[in-house]
Parts: sequence; C-alpha cells; structure tokens
Amino acid sequence: MAGVPTQEPTARNRTICLPIDEARYEHIIQDAGAFRAWVTEQHVLHPELFPEQLARGFCLKDSRTSGKLGIVIRRIQLPDGTAWSIRPSFVMPGMTARTEDVRNPLFLRKFAVPYWALAEVFGRNAMYYHRLQSSLGRNSLAGTTVRKGSLPQDLLGDEHHQTCDGQNLLISTSCGGYRYKQPLQNP
Repeated sequence: MAGVPTQEPTARNRTICLPIDEARYEHIIQDAGAFRAWVTEQHVLHPELFPEQLARGFCLKDSRTSGKLGIVIRRIQLPDGTAWSIRPSFVMPGMTARTEDVRNPLFLRKFAVPYWALAEVFGRNAMYYHRLQSSLGRNSLAGTTVRKGSLPQDLLGDEHHQTCDGQNLLISTSCGGYRYKQPLQNP
C-alpha cells in the first residue's frame, strides 16, 4: 500500500561468542542440560560478554546447523523475547571458517601478502581470503566488549557525528602509541 511506512528490520547481529574447544563443544551441544550449564558457567566467568537481561534467566530457543561448516549453533531466548545465537570461539564470525584453518593466511595478510599468493599456498581462491578479511570489519567497534585493564595505556578513542545526504553518520576513531613528553627544562 502506498503511504504506509515500511517497518525497519529489527534483527541485529545478536551473537555471543564464547570460549570453548571444539571437542568439548561437540560433546555438550547435543545435551540441552549440559549446554545450559555451560552458558550459565560462562555468564558467571564473563558477565561482560552477555546482555544484562540474561541475569533474569534464559531458555533454550532452537538450534540450526551451519551449511558451510556443519556445526550446530544454538540460540537462547531472554525474558524480553530477544534471541541470541551462541557461537563457539573456534569458528570465525559468519560461520565462514574454523579459526585454526585461517589463522596462518590472516596472519600473512598483516604483512600484505597478496590474496592470490594465499590461494596458491593454502588453497581456495583469492576472493575467499578477500571476503574473509573483509568480514572482520563488519562488527561494530563501538559495541565491542573490552575487558577492564586490557586496553593499552596510550590508546585514545573518540567519535564524531556527521550528516551526509540527510543521514546521521558516526565516525569512530582511535589512535595508539603516542606519548606526550614534557620539554626539557633549563637548569
């Protein structure tokens, strides 16, 4: 119908990445009680990784199997009705690969090794590694969880609000490694 505003999508990337090795994950993923106990244990150990609503409880919602990797991913539902996927730490965001499989190619990208060279050495094709690296930038730095005390002392961050074609934009900036040195005083 003309004139009816379309509803904005409400589905955000609601994923919680939790540390676990693949063998233990495969053991607990099929057992709902063990999975629930693990999530609860992780909430006690790392409360900053979870939404505040989880303190009021959660229930297991559903599960799905990744078509790319064949790994089962479970979702939990919070009292406010939002659902969150629980992703194991041995899998890259977007279920694109196992972290161990792409650790070396991504390390070499730090030294500007071209994608075609990665494909020659590690297999796949150049676009696979390009997409893999590009996907790392999809997560919002503004909403990233940082443990207390894990930031370098010389790291600064700021944000700038700007409009472009009538839309509000947020530009995040960070810098590190700068130390202000006081000028030498004459004796």
